[in-house]
Amino acid sequence: MKPVSISVNPLRGIRRFRRSLTVIAVMAMMTIGFIGPASAQTVTCNVGTYSCNTDIIPANGSGHWVKWSVENAAWDDSNYAVYDADNGAIVGQGYIGTGNSRSGRIDGLYGRYYLKVYNSSWDTIGILWNS
Repeated sequence: MKPVSISVNPLRGIRRFRRSLTVIAVMAMMTIGFIGPASAQTVTCNVGTYSCNTDIIPANGSGHWVKWSVENAAWDDSNYAVYDADNGAIVGQGYIGTGNSRSGRIDGLYGRYYLKVYNSSWDTIGILWNS
């Protein structure tokens, strides 16, 4: 039998921890009222093998926008797109380089939307929220 070699990436655990803290912070701020009304929604997806989609959420009711964030795995890059769930139109899209993260806000929206993260590998996360 040949010995099996296992490689562990120390950054993987740190990045997961940071992502978990980000999601917890957003959820906590929504709960105690720092962000938006009680109807605010945050949805996430984690890339498995190639891509992932968040659930669908409505645009912010008073400001008519959604915010998005994508955090890449330390070893991978990705593309993202925010889609209008009712007509399939892309309302925002872009590319994020290896190990980087990016977030933004898309204004002038009145419908329902979802975020797709693609051309990536596991451990990349996408977040879409309306608060």
